[in-house]
Amino acid sequence: MKFHASHLSYCTNIHPAQTWKQTETMLRTHVLGVRDRLRESGKLPEGEPFAIGLRLSAVAAAELLE
Repeated sequence: MKFHASHLSYCTNIHPAQTWKQTETMLRTHVLGVRDRLRESGKLPEGEPFAIGLRLSAVAAAELLE
């Protein structure tokens, strides 16, 4: 979401997730939900990027490497 001349990002560290499956579920529910609500309110125009800070646990990162 653009905030003046900068982009504001949403950080996933507020949603607890240890495994990759939990992380993927969090991304599909919470993060996309926030993005969709911002679009519905007109604060994030269609086509504008929605930046996120992705927090991965060591377990999830290891699972992705398998």
